[in-house]
Amino acid sequence: MNKTICMIGGDERNNKLAELLKKEYIVKVYSDKEKDIGELLKNSDCVVSGIPFSRDNETVNMPGSLEKVTVEKLFMSMKSTKKIIAGSFSDRIKSLAVRYEIELYDFLSDEDFAVYNAIPTAEGAIGIAIEKTKCTINGANCLVLGYGRIGKCLADILKSLHANVTVVARKDEDFAWIKAMGYTGKKYSDLQEILPSTDILFNTVPALVIQQELNYIKKDCLIIDLASKPGGVDFDLAKEKGIEAELALGLPGKVAPDSVAEYMFNKVKKVI
Repeated sequence: MNKTICMIGGDERNNKLAELLKKEYIVKVYSDKEKDIGELLKNSDCVVSGIPFSRDNETVNMPGSLEKVTVEKLFMSMKSTKKIIAGSFSDRIKSLAVRYEIELYDFLSDEDFAVYNAIPTAEGAIGIAIEKTKCTINGANCLVLGYGRIGKCLADILKSLHANVTVVARKDEDFAWIKAMGYTGKKYSDLQEILPSTDILFNTVPALVIQQELNYIKKDCLIIDLASKPGGVDFDLAKEKGIEAELALGLPGKVAPDSVAEYMFNKVKKVI
C-alpha cells in the first residue's frame, strides 16, 4: 500500500517535489480552501514542508498562501502523523516538537543536500550581482564573508569568472584552503582596509558583521546578503548612507526549483 504524504507550505521547490512524489506516493497538498487541517492530516504518514520551515518562528513558511498556519496549530493537529520533513528548524520549534512528540527531519542535516542547496544559492547571488551592477564580474573586486558551503561555492564561481576574489574567514584550516584555491584570505579585523576597494560584497555569515563597517564602503558597492533572516547587514544604516544592500533569501527556490526538488525527493524517500 502506498504511503500518504501531506504537503504544507514551501515554495516552488515544494511544488516540483509534489509532482515527483505523486509518482510513488499518495500526496495531499494543503491549500487556502482547507477548513480542517486535522482532517487533511488524517492517515498521513508524514508532513513535508519548506526550507526554512518557518521564517518567524510562529507560522509555517507558506509564501504562496493567503492563510497563515501557526506551527503550534500544525503540531496540535498531528494526531497520528508524527513526522515532519522540512528545513532549518529553530530551537523554539524543536522545543515545541518535543512537547508534541513530533519527529523533525531536516533536509539540511544531510551534508550532500546542504552542498547541493548551496550551489543555486551561489549562482542566484551572482545573477543578482550581474543584474544590479554596471561593471562586469570579470575584473571586479569581490569580497566573500564566510567560507562555509555557500562561501566556497561563491568563491569558486567568481574565480571562474575571473573576478578578484577575497575571502574573509576565521579558521586556520579555511585560510589554508583559501590560499590553496588561489583566493586572497583576510581576517575580519582587516575589513576596514579592504572594504574601500570592494565592488561587490557577498555576506554568508548569520550575524551582524556589516554595521559600522558601512563607513568604509564606497557608495557604488553592491551588498548581497545571503545569511538567514535578519541577515548580517545593518540595512537601515546602508539605506541611510545610500548603499544598495539586498537580503537575498530563498534563492534555490527561485533560480533552480527543479534541481533542488530532486535532492529533496531523495531525502523524503530515505525518511519514509
